[in-house]
Formats: sequence, structure tokens, C-alpha cells
Amino acid sequence: MIKDWAYAVAEQGGNNPYKFGKWTNYVYRGLFGMDASEIKQIWEAPVSGSRHIARNYIPEALGLEMVEYCEKLVAVFELDDLEQAHDEAIRMTQMKFRQRLDSERLGG
Repeated sequence: MIKDWAYAVAEQGGNNPYKFGKWTNYVYRGLFGMDASEIKQIWEAPVSGSRHIARNYIPEALGLEMVEYCEKLVAVFELDDLEQAHDEAIRMTQMKFRQRLDSERLGG
């Protein structure tokens, strides 16, 4: 039976009541360089202003697909070290989505 991300975090994340938020933000920081709340604000607002944000913009649908894939990998890896599992999942997700990200940034 393959566990899901929430089960892996619940099982290995200790007694911290904020563990899901901690690991959610760990994934978002690893993939996008910002916390979940920050990237969600960008997704809710039109891209304008900062050229840095526009150039590095990741569409919401693609971003959510990346998060889902990354969280699935954390569970599949079943590593005892939750941080290592997340680091590896983030690395593998970036590798898998790199070509699509480059394509999105170049306009398809």
C-alpha cells in the first residue's frame, strides 16, 4: 500500500500541530522559492509590474501539478528522514518539470 503525503507527514512529522503547514511551505519554498501563501497571492493577481516575477511566473495549474507530484514522491520514497524525502522529491520534481517550465516561460 502506497501512503499519501498527509499520512507520511502525520506519521513522521512529530507532535507539532503546525507540521502540515511547515512541510507544505517546505515544498513550496523548494519548488518556487516562496511560501504557499505568497505564491497563491501571485496566482490570484494578474502578472504585472516586476519583470523578475513575470519572467519567473509559473501558471497556477502547472504549479499545483508540481506540488501534487512532489507530495506523491515524498510518500513513495518512504524514507525515515522526512526532510531528506522532501529534498529528494523537490529535486526530482524540478527535473521532471524543467522542460515544461522553460516552455511556459518562452510562451509555449
